[in-house]
Amino acid sequence: MALSSLENGTDARQVLTAYLTVIEGTHSLAVAGRRIEIGRTALRVRNPANAADDWERDKLEIFRFAMDGGVDPATLEISEVVDEATGQRVFRWIKPVAMEETCLTCHGDSIDPQLLDQIEELYPADEATGYFSLEMGGAYSVRIPLN
Repeated sequence: MALSSLENGTDARQVLTAYLTVIEGTHSLAVAGRRIEIGRTALRVRNPANAADDWERDKLEIFRFAMDGGVDPATLEISEVVDEATGQRVFRWIKPVAMEETCLTCHGDSIDPQLLDQIEELYPADEATGYFSLEMGGAYSVRIPLN
């Protein structure tokens, strides 16, 4: 919805509003009685609540190194079972996301000043600007407790 609005020339601030509406409530769900945590993270986040944990940060560095070397992000993903410090055994999965041209409307280095004002109001600690096309913008991450 948001991307089609942007491609049709809609005001970028409306795209941000649509995007925020679409992503609301997508962080946790239960399947067959098992809690599944789904999130987005990055090395430079817009929302501090999306900051990478140690496992994610390690994998993001691996992805950045691979992508900087020319590896297609569509071929990258990591999954493993991890024993956390709490004793919890969890399944972890992470897949990088490359910045596309439409992403740069809000994450590039030439953001519309009115849109930038709105972003700064919503996210005063924003670190997620200055990206370029095909750079790793972050990753989708899944965490499923196993015990």
